[in-house]
Amino acid sequence: MEANYKIILTPTLTKMDDGTIRIIFSKDGEDMVSLYYEKAKKGWTNKPIMPRAWRCVEGKVFNPNIYEDGTVEPKDLVGWGQELIFTSMNIFSVEEIGKSQQ
Repeated sequence: MEANYKIILTPTLTKMDDGTIRIIFSKDGEDMVSLYYEKAKKGWTNKPIMPRAWRCVEGKVFNPNIYEDGTVEPKDLVGWGQELIFTSMNIFSVEEIGKSQQ
């Protein structure tokens, strides 16, 4: 699948007070999708968990038309969100992620 959605959508990362990270994907100033990520915990699965792994625990679609043309699927946004968090963590500490977006 082409990554055209990465050109069309604008992500915004925000560190929440409870330790989660919220990513809002917007298009032309309108919020389209909101995803919440938590740091993975050992009790979540029997499989080994990578250190510094973040998992999407909740999401909300504000505009369902985002999926109509088939250029993006929910799994694409979840994966992109994980990439954004990992990239941000390499540049900033986790506490600074939200501050860098303001």
